[in-house]
Amino acid sequence: KKGNIPGHAKLNEQQALEVIFLTKHRLLTHKAISRRFGIAEGTVGNISEGRQWKRLHAAHGLDG
Repeated sequence: KKGNIPGHAKLNEQQALEVIFLTKHRLLTHKAISRRFGIAEGTVGNISEGRQWKRLHAAHGLDG
């Protein structure tokens, strides 16, 4: 549900999925991803590990 996205979020759902894809398949470094999307490297790690955008991990079977 898009209503769950905070108003201050820098990424939309599609971008968060792209971050997950890029990290899962090791296509870019966290630094390169952070520069690409204008977010902190720590945020990239949080998204890829499911600490942020946890709902996407569950919805797309990315848990575990």
